[in-house]
Amino acid sequence: MNILEIDLLVNVENVATFLPQQEPFIMVDSLLATTENTAISQFLVKSDNVLVNDGILQESGLIENIAQTIALKAGYESVLRNEKPQIGFIVQIKEISIFDFPKVSEIITTKIEIMMQLPQMLVIKGESFADEKNLMVCEMRVFLDNPTKA
Repeated sequence: MNILEIDLLVNVENVATFLPQQEPFIMVDSLLATTENTAISQFLVKSDNVLVNDGILQESGLIENIAQTIALKAGYESVLRNEKPQIGFIVQIKEISIFDFPKVSEIITTKIEIMMQLPQMLVIKGESFADEKNLMVCEMRVFLDNPTKA
């Protein structure tokens, strides 16, 4: 799926508006879709990315991409409700499997599914793909700080 072929909920020009992270540490470019319990993002791996080494996005970049997909979903939905997004902190990564690493100029498509939601904790399943190849799958627990009105 090419980033330019679909209507985006959030695009590379305004993605920073919805995230607590800022350049050079933004690891998502667009939000393709979101439902109550899912989100899909995309990210173009560039050579100047701080987590690229020898033309390959490292494990930390794949993990951060999943975490920022969660943050992008939360930020987008908070803006729609006129609320300030909750800040999240990764507290546990469980059952992680890395199958491959994306190269510079590849587009990562990341899917997250909320498996359990508590007032200050999310448990998600995250999967990342480049074209048809599965890059990574994991379960992640994220602690959420309390939101305030925007």
